[in-house]
Amino acid sequence: MATPIKTPRDLQFAGFYYEDLLAAFARWKREFLPDHTETDAFDLVNGMGRVFAMFVHTLQCMVDDAAAETFPSTALSRASFVQALKLVGRHLKRETSASVDVLATLTKLLAATETLVTTLSRFSTMPTSGQDRAVEFEYLGGDFSARPTDFASATDASDRGIVLAYEIAGGTFTVGVGSIFWTNSDPGDATYFGHPDLMFTRLDITLTLVIMGLANNARWEVYDDLYAFAPDTVADLGGGVLRHYLTGFYGASDVTDTELTARVTYLPTGAYEDVVVEFSGGNHYIDGTSLGQMSPSENANLYKIQPSWVPPENLSDGTNGTKASGTVTWDIPQSAERRWAKTTVNGIEAYWMRVRAIGTVLTGSTLDAVSAPIRKWHWLLEACQQGRTVVEDLGLTTTDDFQSFVLGSRDLVEGSAESAGSVQVGTDTDWTVVRSLYGYDPDDKVAQLVEDPDGTFRYVFGDGTTGKVPPAGQRVIATYRRGALDDGNVGAGTVVVASKPLSFAADLTNPRAATGWQRREGATEASLEALRLTTPGYVRARNGAVTAEGTGALLIAEFLTSDGRNPIVRAEGYEDPSDPQSARIYCVGSGGSHLSADDLAEAATWLNGVAAGWQQYDRRLVINQQVTMLNYVRRIVDITVTVYVLEGFQGGVKAAVEVRLADQIRALGRRWLVTDTDQATGGYIYRIGGKFSKVIPLAAVKDAAGEGFIDQTLTMDDPSPPGGGGPLVDVAVIDLAEGELPVLGTVAVTVVAQATE
Repeated sequence: MATPIKTPRDLQFAGFYYEDLLAAFARWKREFLPDHTETDAFDLVNGMGRVFAMFVHTLQCMVDDAAAETFPSTALSRASFVQALKLVGRHLKRETSASVDVLATLTKLLAATETLVTTLSRFSTMPTSGQDRAVEFEYLGGDFSARPTDFASATDASDRGIVLAYEIAGGTFTVGVGSIFWTNSDPGDATYFGHPDLMFTRLDITLTLVIMGLANNARWEVYDDLYAFAPDTVADLGGGVLRHYLTGFYGASDVTDTELTARVTYLPTGAYEDVVVEFSGGNHYIDGTSLGQMSPSENANLYKIQPSWVPPENLSDGTNGTKASGTVTWDIPQSAERRWAKTTVNGIEAYWMRVRAIGTVLTGSTLDAVSAPIRKWHWLLEACQQGRTVVEDLGLTTTDDFQSFVLGSRDLVEGSAESAGSVQVGTDTDWTVVRSLYGYDPDDKVAQLVEDPDGTFRYVFGDGTTGKVPPAGQRVIATYRRGALDDGNVGAGTVVVASKPLSFAADLTNPRAATGWQRREGATEASLEALRLTTPGYVRARNGAVTAEGTGALLIAEFLTSDGRNPIVRAEGYEDPSDPQSARIYCVGSGGSHLSADDLAEAATWLNGVAAGWQQYDRRLVINQQVTMLNYVRRIVDITVTVYVLEGFQGGVKAAVEVRLADQIRALGRRWLVTDTDQATGGYIYRIGGKFSKVIPLAAVKDAAGEGFIDQTLTMDDPSPPGGGGPLVDVAVIDLAEGELPVLGTVAVTVVAQATE
């Protein structure tokens, strides 16, 4: 395939080369051809001068274009980024594969432990047209086996596949059939039905009835870790206590017991707590804290309630609340909003369904038999990964230094070619893939994964000085994953095909949309532009360092603590003007938190010598020669806002303004862009240090106020302005010192409705 010719960016004479060269030719002509006074552009000499100027201009533009490609800040192509970033030990991320849950229905009950799905089994979508390509997913867990349980029916001693656990309020369990189902039960007593491997959607229950009491005094529930809803209303009780009313979910009659809890989350910050559910006066509610809010919001849509134990959908209870033998059925709790998840009951981790006593005291009922019929059993494979595993013979080793073996695929899934066991030499599987060979000892079994500008990948072994030379004549086997070029975030219900027949399963589907797919870094112009803004600007010298300003992106993209975390969300560097080899790096942690002393120390050690460079240099390329890691300094800013809106538009404005200000004026404040998720995205509004303008909260308030907005007034008070003094009232800009970031202190929002004309 022919390589396309790239036209220099400046060839349209927008730059200075052509005019300057033409002027230089004119000066030469005046000096050496003083008698030539012809000004006609078509004169032979003048024409030659223009041709000369255009020719040299084109050459100069090509030189500029080539030079621009050597620096990340000006590079035009992904290949140029690949080449330039090698020098600072960074690689561009490849496609990140999507993951999906696969659900199937069993076609026969288990008489013994059976393997339902083997590892590396594949599932795919069905193309909707001849031009579509199927998106393939692979199960990477070990062989998925299911087993019968050890429960036997008291009536026929045959295995029914159900685990039982009967709980008396207070935590005492008994297990088995033939026991009393309810014995003078108090609210909180529960019987659990479960299976350690499989879900079920029907129970056939046989009872010996010795029961008294009213109907509707038992509640069927499954353990669901996805189900969530907004509270009916939220009331600020003062003293840091928020009351969330949950009657819409639990109903107007008491269903609480000593163990009924729910998790409440404040969505703007993600802060959460688990709180006991209470009942009084026909209302269910939880009394929780303000979850870190300085001015607690009463907007119910800003909170999420997760009750964990919830009624299954479309429940049909033929036992009338466990008062008669009958069948209980429900829809399988697997969807975008629902997930029947495993939890531990009585020391057994399983998919549990429970029936819990509420309200009326019951007396007597013996459980004689329970079973779930065929085709009412289901299994779930979680997090099947997009793509397929490839095992490739790369060839034989020699005695050469830095032996290189090219992989046959270019669409490697991010992280797969660097995983444990991805390179094998002969029968030796102890070789490790590293970012750089630099710093390794002569006997270290390491290989470096390298991406070349043409898009190929290769493993490079050591030279006996930095990394071991593998024994000659050994086959090099690579194991990696490929096949994530297409968008793998497919919708729910689209993964319907198995690569080979499954003897125990039918009705294959994915109950939720696949998630996690990301395009290859630098694959689009927008991605390249982001790289230009966020990668180290240039290499200072052969054995020197990238600029201090480039450290943020490198830390966020590459740094990991010893326990595998990257605690840094923002990082900005300041170079010491008196010592270009020293820098101070200010960091922001998750949610605007400060980093621990240990994390700061690990990051400093990494930047001061552990960060990967190019193995063929005498010294490693690091981020300056001496870096000091620091937490940012909080600069508290108090804000008072009066928002004027048209009558009828004031509902929810106060809460919306408070949330928007909290999002904008914090350590992780970002430019607010309208997106599908309506989250703050885009570049950071302010640097760590710099200036903080009143324009930022003014725009945020206007945006949050909505279509009824008329006008606003705003006062910013800075408790600690530079040099001391009083508050900065109606001042448009607050100067932030090096390392400082604004943090919202008190915020007072008043909404005033004005009549329309």
